Amino acid sequence: MFGTLPEPDEATDRDYNEAWSFNDSYAQVFITKNLDDSQILYVVCHQMSNEMWMALCVIHEVSGHQTAIALQRALFRTLADEGDDVIKHLTKLKKLWERLISFGIQEFNLSDVLFKGIITSSLPLSWDIFTKPYVRILEGQDPEKLNNKKKMSSQMFIGVIKMEYLRRKDEGSDR
Repeated sequence: MFGTLPEPDEATDRDYNEAWSFNDSYAQVFITKNLDDSQILYVVCHQMSNEMWMALCVIHEVSGHQTAIALQRALFRTLADEGDDVIKHLTKLKKLWERLISFGIQEFNLSDVLFKGIITSSLPLSWDIFTKPYVRILEGQDPEKLNNKKKMSSQMFIGVIKMEYLRRKDEGSDR
């Protein structure tokens, strides 16, 4: 997969060389059959499956990094205005956060506490009084002395906000 199994010498290990060549050819076919036209150009110039695979890894690492930056940018810039559907807004934030995490790039992993802060800051100002008890101040607070609301996970926090949004909606109020 990563070129760690060198091609056996045909002169000394003919059977192994034939098996290795067959497997490499099979891997090449497998790779090319699973690419679309926009990606095929990155592999056609390579003679071995390992080279094809490494070329694809390089291309996807670069695009993965750029996509992660775009997702992070979208996550920080997604804001709800007064009167917006808060449930849709929270769903959008959660999807962006999960996609960012799914890239597995350590530099872009956001902690649950930070995500709670992003959620809070993305809501309209009218939500500040409601969300304040749930958001943890990082510096100087002893985690053992935090109340349960501040210890709450971002997923539970989203659930609490959704319930409050529905309550406000039923009352006919945004506040």
